[in-house]
Amino acid sequence: MTNLLEQAFREAQKLPDELQDEVARQLLKDIQSELKWQETLADSKIDISAIQYMAQAAIIEDDESEFGVRSSEFRIRNSLREGHSPTKFGT
Repeated sequence: MTNLLEQAFREAQKLPDELQDEVARQLLKDIQSELKWQETLADSKIDISAIQYMAQAAIIEDDESEFGVRSSEFRIRNSLREGHSPTKFGT
């Protein structure tokens, strides 16, 4: 473990239990997301349009997450069905 991560955990220990749990949930979510990206990018047969789709979905999900909205994948799929490029999909 790096010194910076150790420092982050030491600081997190100072937070109330509820906030520690929230930090832990976010960290686990970020780790899972990073591992998923690493797995995707390591695939030599990767389709760039899949990367564009995933990136657009991640951006929209991040924008909407504070409101608890999970419609990004649905909206992107509808946009793709209408013939729009994932890179040109608007929110």
